[in-house]
Amino acid sequence: VCTTACLAMADGQKLPANAIDGDTTTRYTTGITQGSNGPEVAILSFAQNVTLTGLNLFTKSGDGPIAYLVESSLDGANFSYFMPSAAGAGSDNLTVTFPAATKLRALRITQTGVKKTNWWSIHELTVQGCVATS
Repeated sequence: VCTTACLAMADGQKLPANAIDGDTTTRYTTGITQGSNGPEVAILSFAQNVTLTGLNLFTKSGDGPIAYLVESSLDGANFSYFMPSAAGAGSDNLTVTFPAATKLRALRITQTGVKKTNWWSIHELTVQGCVATS
């Protein structure tokens, strides 16, 4: 959640729910420069198991991850790497296609790089190929 650096910002510019509200003018932000306090993590949890084929992480103004790692979880607590891994150089409009359709309960997206000029922000996070499963 946003640190003291952005306490005075409007909620539409910092709250986690803004990352999945369908509005690219709002955002979630960490409030610290990327990697300045270690990796930053965002977890997207689902109410039930789903199968996904990928995700898109949209950000503006250079706030996209400098590098990323995406992992999945069947229980929302224990995360596993994709094989081959879903990791690499980031961007402001990052699409990650999973190696195969993957059953999961949660996704963990980790910003793994260092970028001293920008905070990590998510203007919109969308998933691809979402199908509810049991």
